[in-house]
Amino acid sequence: MLKKRIKSWLLAWGVGASLAVGAISTEAQAQRGAPFLSGEIKEVDKHIFAPADLSTFDELPAPNTGYWLEVGYVQMWTSAPDRATIGNSRTAPRLVIDGASNGIGIPSLRLETNTADTSRFSSERRSGHRTSLGYMGDDSGWSATMFDMGDFSSEFVANDSEVILFDPLGGLTGFVDLNNDGNDDDLDGDLIFGRSGVDTSAPPDGTPDTFAPVDLGDIIAQRLAFTSLNVRTDVTSWGFQASRDLRLGTSRSGTFDFSYGARYFKFNEDFLVTATGGTVFTDAFWDTTADNDLVGPMIAGRWFRTRGRWTWSVDSSFTAALNFQGLRQTGRFDGNAGFSPTFIQDVTFNNTAHETEFAPIVELGFNARYQITSKFYANIGWRGMFIDNIARPQTLVNYTFPTMGILAGHNRQELFIHGLQISASFNH
Repeated sequence: MLKKRIKSWLLAWGVGASLAVGAISTEAQAQRGAPFLSGEIKEVDKHIFAPADLSTFDELPAPNTGYWLEVGYVQMWTSAPDRATIGNSRTAPRLVIDGASNGIGIPSLRLETNTADTSRFSSERRSGHRTSLGYMGDDSGWSATMFDMGDFSSEFVANDSEVILFDPLGGLTGFVDLNNDGNDDDLDGDLIFGRSGVDTSAPPDGTPDTFAPVDLGDIIAQRLAFTSLNVRTDVTSWGFQASRDLRLGTSRSGTFDFSYGARYFKFNEDFLVTATGGTVFTDAFWDTTADNDLVGPMIAGRWFRTRGRWTWSVDSSFTAALNFQGLRQTGRFDGNAGFSPTFIQDVTFNNTAHETEFAPIVELGFNARYQITSKFYANIGWRGMFIDNIARPQTLVNYTFPTMGILAGHNRQELFIHGLQISASFNH
């Protein structure tokens, strides 16, 4: 009887132990990867180089959660600035003296026009970086992105160039002494040499010998020509954005996230023209800079879908930004004592202006991600950004002598930046 009861207890204990072990094993497998379970703290998975876990729940891959970091390299193209004439186009062409005269009779005259413009500037490739980090829980998180699209420079040389300046004060008109005899030249052929007197010799010898009233007919616009123009533009751009991210749900068609936050974008461009070998002025330069500082609220959306190791995503954002523009210009015309006493002195100028414009930013991105291990991913994609009302300096130059100036009303250009991005990401 006792042996029978012992056998019954052993059998019952064995069955119970088997059921208990099975239950514990089943519970552990069901909760794999969960850091918290029934108030017990479980160790977070630290095997960052573990093989990719391609398992799904109910045939749907679970979206990633936890902290993440993405570091990327970008190749970007920036749209070229609007074409701008180097010189004042409203007063072109005009009749000028070409410098070929011996001081007797009518000198050689010609029609002067602007010979150079900025059409040689084109869209150019730039290298940069884009770094993002953030955290995503089951239904919400945060993210921040810093991007630097690198510096960009482009230049060209225009030889034997003419630049017409609007001259409301007559600073580029006057008497000339092209033969360097110390007397104003007689440009209209009436034997009166500007301010130097009249030639009464018989026959005329080309030298004034008697006082006469000033001959205004000997005043002429001067040809502003240079042996070469070196034209250069430099671009710097970078930005930062931060957002609160909300996960709206996952279905068989993918996962959709919505974000709201703020964005800052900076786009600076410098336009420098260096002129050498001049007639009226030996050398000259004018340097115009446009600083664009854009800031405003941002909304964004992202859709992604995972199949095996691959995740395909599309994201887009809109920023209602204000563009605080700082416009600056400096320059100098170097006097040429060998041309005429009228143009001995150097002429310098320094101008500034500030404008505020509404500058919306629209961004669109496509990305493909490949899961290498359980934590590491490789990414490749395309990203484009359209911005309105950007100030670019090529169209801001007011070609007026002697102060030059800034055409503040020409501060609204469209800007398109796009390119490829290659990155690596880590999700813990």
